[in-house]
Amino acid sequence: MALADGSYRSRPDLSPPHLNITIPCQGRCESGFLFVAPFTSFADPVDHGPLQQGPYILTDTGELVWSGYTYFSTWSGNFQAARWKGKDVLFAFEGAHNSLHGHGHGHHTFLDQTYQNIRELRAGHHLLSDKHEFIVVNETTALFQIYHPKQINLTPYGAVDGQTWIVDAKFQEMDISSGDVLFEWSSLDHISPDETALPLPLGQAGIGYNSSTAWDYFHINSIAKGDDGNYLVSARHASTIYKINGTDGSIIWRLGGKASDFELGPNVTFGFQHHARFSSLG
Repeated sequence: MALADGSYRSRPDLSPPHLNITIPCQGRCESGFLFVAPFTSFADPVDHGPLQQGPYILTDTGELVWSGYTYFSTWSGNFQAARWKGKDVLFAFEGAHNSLHGHGHGHHTFLDQTYQNIRELRAGHHLLSDKHEFIVVNETTALFQIYHPKQINLTPYGAVDGQTWIVDAKFQEMDISSGDVLFEWSSLDHISPDETALPLPLGQAGIGYNSSTAWDYFHINSIAKGDDGNYLVSARHASTIYKINGTDGSIIWRLGGKASDFELGPNVTFGFQHHARFSSLG
């Protein structure tokens, strides 16, 4: 009751977020529910975010359908609906959240139609999943990324003594049922840190003195898989979208950045993008 605001007489223990709907749907929106997981990085959430942070299902008029508060043991985000093995499921990331550098370390939890925990999917090869992207492919596999700090020689990129930590941005495709890793890709295996839009000396993407401040030169923020079996990866800190070969991980093409394979025309600036997707619209 300590964090409740009494919004619902039948559930006075809940304090769901309240939507400020400035443009109502009025029958013009796709029917369905809204899946949100609001949070705040402020110590005092009263004026900055929900009192009870966590996943929620709301109607498009803002009415509460389900509160996921207490369903997840720690910080949660990227709450979505999907289908797995022919059934409707919910999933969310839960784990540690690095609000300063914009990534997380944890795993993904699946709930069934009765909101019961039915699966906790963890990255393979002793790694930890990130919060940004998680896609269920063909009701069978999952795509997700990993922010893996490691130590290398960073002096070619402007490092001074003690700056040795960099984020190796990875992603995996995994069989959800078995947990087998079907494909893994590493940015440092294929993309030089020279391609970054945020050089290490700037300090805007980490200063590289320890694993918590590792230089995030690449920063994957979305992944998609095409019908041809290849992948589309958005790297915000390289200001580039990459099409990646789904067999050997090689780069098929780059859109944007320092080595773009496309001419974008005069006065076109492309950078710091998010949520890249394949489209069938042509």
